[in-house]
Amino acid sequence: MTDVGALAKTCVGWGYKHHGRYDPSASKQFVDCWGLFSYCMERLGVTVPDVVYTQEWARERLDFLKEYHQYAEPISDQEALPGDAVLMRGHHRDPNHVGVYLGKGRMLHCVQSTGVVITQLAKEGSHRFA
Repeated sequence: MTDVGALAKTCVGWGYKHHGRYDPSASKQFVDCWGLFSYCMERLGVTVPDVVYTQEWARERLDFLKEYHQYAEPISDQEALPGDAVLMRGHHRDPNHVGVYLGKGRMLHCVQSTGVVITQLAKEGSHRFA
């Protein structure tokens, strides 16, 4: 099992690419939030499906948590541990973004504007752990 903090440091600075996935042959990595999440989970010893998360996919299912629950159960902020999934709500209150919890209120995730970054979680209730 990989240390999630050490793993996060190796990913910070990767670029953003819609539908991007980790490519071991590339000199620079470009991923989207699910590509980063699935890469991290694989390195942490957790198998997750490689779904292509798109707005169309979200509209079809409406609730990303329902799809994800077949693999993980939601937990409270107080129960969250490094390596847990962080699901973020979008404009329509449906989760549409995923990251990896690092502990101490921080998460690793990939955003369009900056690529892979570590940020502080917003107020409780704007996210959900699984």
